[in-house]
Amino acid sequence: MNLKKISEKYNPLLERKDIQFSIDHPSSGTPQLYQTRAYLANLLKINQDQVYIIKMKTSPGVNRTIGEAEVYDTAEKARQIIPDYIHKRNMSLEEKKQASKRKGKDEKASSAPEKEEAPKPPDEEETE
Repeated sequence: MNLKKISEKYNPLLERKDIQFSIDHPSSGTPQLYQTRAYLANLLKINQDQVYIIKMKTSPGVNRTIGEAEVYDTAEKARQIIPDYIHKRNMSLEEKKQASKRKGKDEKASSAPEKEEAPKPPDEEETE
């Protein structure tokens, strides 16, 4: 995987860098989002929690992917701004599995079956 920065612009209001990049990936498919995120974080020498891939697009028949990433000054600022669906999309497979297990446990705990009494049949009137 060969990643090249096309453009980089600092946004002081949101305390982040908006980066456009291209990835050449000959003889392989489009790289996974979390792999690209880790590679970009390693390239910029920052923590992976500060990097979020917003969009990646590969044209048909070409082994080049064009993408957009946001690199925040702090991980806390990223958590405040990044929507949940982008955060989930940028998780590794292991993180997704752990999150789904935690979610399952939380749902089981919150929806613990409460014992309800069976409805009593109405008193039958004696017909004569």
